[in-house]
Amino acid sequence: MKIKNFKVIALLCLVFTSLWVVFMVWHGVETGPVETLEKAIDTAANPGWLFYANYLNAVIFTLLCTAVFAGLYVVCKSVDPVLALLGIVFIPVYSVLNLFCYFSQVSIVPTLLSGADPAANPEMLKTLVGQLIQIWEGSLVSFLNGFAYAILGIPSITFGIVLLKMGRYAKISGILLILNATACILGIAGYVMKSSILSMGTVVGGLLFLFSLIFLTLMFSQKVGVSGQTKNTI
Repeated sequence: MKIKNFKVIALLCLVFTSLWVVFMVWHGVETGPVETLEKAIDTAANPGWLFYANYLNAVIFTLLCTAVFAGLYVVCKSVDPVLALLGIVFIPVYSVLNLFCYFSQVSIVPTLLSGADPAANPEMLKTLVGQLIQIWEGSLVSFLNGFAYAILGIPSITFGIVLLKMGRYAKISGILLILNATACILGIAGYVMKSSILSMGTVVGGLLFLFSLIFLTLMFSQKVGVSGQTKNTI
């Protein structure tokens, strides 16, 4: 695929990442803080259209993000093939983890909540469902979601380092990708350390990635062919 074609993918990823921010804020305002497991289960048991729109958007965003990093691999492999290869091997891990986290919210969780008999073993059901609800910070799926973005931090750093060797749009993209990676790694560290401040790193990383997409779109726009063939103005 010509690198120029990734311009459209990066632009679409920018749009859906922006929607992620809108849905995240909107959903947070509607549901309020999810401070207890009971509140998390009640929210998951009564999803509205915004809930499904949010997770549909998240799935599309994940796929587009995967494609953007594939484009970065094509760009970077001619400049530094070792760092580019090191980065691309982590992309499928990120994609699979995130897709599981998001699909489970609209498939596994609703099935458990609607099909299980709470009278049989209510505490076990509560524990099981609680581990699968992504908005509950103490859940396994919440950890896997944060871990997926921490994993994405590795290619963000490796590709970012390569982009620093290129033109102005690439350099700015590289700096933002490295900052995004740092924030996401701090986010998963905050989850492990139970630090609410550090755990916000994943959200901050998402916002930094949003800004990086602006410059990645500009960078891909000025590519003129296959990897390594760039304009001097990049």
